[in-house]
Amino acid sequence: MKTEGQIRAVAFQEGDVWVIHGVEFDVVAQAKDLMDAPAAFLKSLISTMLINQRLGRNGLEKISAAPERYLEMFENATVELKPLGPMPTTELKRPNIDLRGYRPQQAAAN
Repeated sequence: MKTEGQIRAVAFQEGDVWVIHGVEFDVVAQAKDLMDAPAAFLKSLISTMLINQRLGRNGLEKISAAPERYLEMFENATVELKPLGPMPTTELKRPNIDLRGYRPQQAAAN
């Protein structure tokens, strides 16, 4: 269940890397290890927000939603991942991120 102000994302493996893709916002990051996925996505999200700020926009304004398949992957994912550690900038408040890891066999098993 999504809460207000929450940003949902799904991490999935593609070759040797983990791709982290936002659901409501089409923001993408990559990480070599699943444990690095939350920090990579947070960094990409913050970078996008800072660029928007410099363009005179608020937060993730004008960033479109990701294609529907990422919501489906998110809903079928079972591994929860949380960004930890310090924020990469003090200019913005830490976003509330709901990040889940998805593996294709999970969907097939259901």
